[in-house]
Amino acid sequence: MKKYMMGAAALLAIAAPAVAHADDAGSLGIHYANIDPDVSGADSLDTYGLDLAYVHSLEGGMAVQATASSDRLDPGGGSLGVGYAAIALGTNMENASYYGWLSHENFIDDAFGIGIGGRWDVMAQAVVNASVGYADFDTADSVTNVNLDGTWFFSDDLGVGAQVGYIDFDSGNATTYGVNGTYRFSGTPIAMNLGYQHIDGDTADANRWSIGFQWQFGTGSARENAEHGATWNGAERQYEDTLGGF
Repeated sequence: MKKYMMGAAALLAIAAPAVAHADDAGSLGIHYANIDPDVSGADSLDTYGLDLAYVHSLEGGMAVQATASSDRLDPGGGSLGVGYAAIALGTNMENASYYGWLSHENFIDDAFGIGIGGRWDVMAQAVVNASVGYADFDTADSVTNVNLDGTWFFSDDLGVGAQVGYIDFDSGNATTYGVNGTYRFSGTPIAMNLGYQHIDGDTADANRWSIGFQWQFGTGSARENAEHGATWNGAERQYEDTLGGF
């Protein structure tokens, strides 16, 4: 966990001077989640940690984004530090953006990942994300992940969304689906995120509940953050689904 905390601090140091730059955006957040396996006698798993994201616009409509998360897992009988860091390069169009990413994940051992994704603004009220990724662990299974999610904004600061995904391990697979919501407190840069996800695995199911708070900079509302912030979420989705799948 220590190395991801150091990486998160480095991202924040990069992002801090960007607050005044109109083309830069990002967030600093804290989060908590509970993963409850649907297995008799199995302990639930608490996770909590920090997340950071920063996007910088380049010439010609290009942009580069960095994201990281550092988490502590607490299964009730001990604790384990996990996390990921990713860098993405993509292009922004009028109502869409496309990107590719490279990532490093750490669970039981290390994995390097790669993927592509897109983000689309739909009917001025909705934002849709899709991604496909692959991660190869040193000693554990390799992972292929597909994700699709969308958020409908009832106002500039209130959005409700849904998500569906598929993750394939060498030893099995799982389908994920869930609902989520985001609310940015009016006139402030503080947003609250809530989520529920069901993990339907080959051998066992699980339910994941989450809550998080973010300080968002460079955007004026929750919808603007979803449309133009550091929200290329392919690497993040792959990390979360891999964590739930393991």
